Amino acid sequence: MGVFDFGPGATDGFSKTRVLTPYTSSIDELQQGASATVSDGGTFIYDSLCEILDYKNGDIQEHFQATPITKAIVLVSDGQDTESTVCTLDSVIAKAKSLEIPIHVIGLGTASEQFQELFNTDESNSELIGDLRRLANETGGFYASVSSERDVVELAEIIAVGLTGGYTT
Repeated sequence: MGVFDFGPGATDGFSKTRVLTPYTSSIDELQQGASATVSDGGTFIYDSLCEILDYKNGDIQEHFQATPITKAIVLVSDGQDTESTVCTLDSVIAKAKSLEIPIHVIGLGTASEQFQELFNTDESNSELIGDLRRLANETGGFYASVSSERDVVELAEIIAVGLTGGYTT
């Protein structure tokens, strides 16, 4: 697995994506990468997903030809794309489908189905939830929402077990 975030501070040849943990099977390294994510205002979800899909596809072609592996992206987001200029929801879906890489989505905060309850508001997030569900469903992934960071960790563990068939190192 690897950990990436999107926005300012792009690394390793990306323009919108920062590599926090290169591919590894080390739980400690993955946790350190996840702990290093930051929220910096601009959200380049679609541009970053396009970059990661291209990266993953090239990396898979180069390193994993002889080994069948489960390919997937798990997107954890608290909002909608506000900054992408290259890719759209439709182009991300098309690219993910052509590469056969499902995108699983974990929504939290404003991207959570519990948004109105958590923030005691009448504001609707139904368009955002619809886009995230569409991204997941049309790429063969799933959408789930959580109400706390602890829930993200628990759900991530469930996803990891599902993607690895229960295999751990």
